[in-house]
Amino acid sequence: MDLPEDLKTDRSGELRNFMSCVLESCPDPVMVLVTGSTVHGEMTELSDVDGTVFFEFLS
Repeated sequence: MDLPEDLKTDRSGELRNFMSCVLESCPDPVMVLVTGSTVHGEMTELSDVDGTVFFEFLS
């Protein structure tokens, strides 16, 4: 899963760090949903990143 350009250039690096942790834990997620102020481009030094990772389990 390649990171979109906006995640590569986020000014605080928070999204990039969040996605790096996600991809380290699960290299091939079905979907990653990022929520909160990050969605609206309102990151500040006090913002944090919230997200949900959806996995696909094969049986």
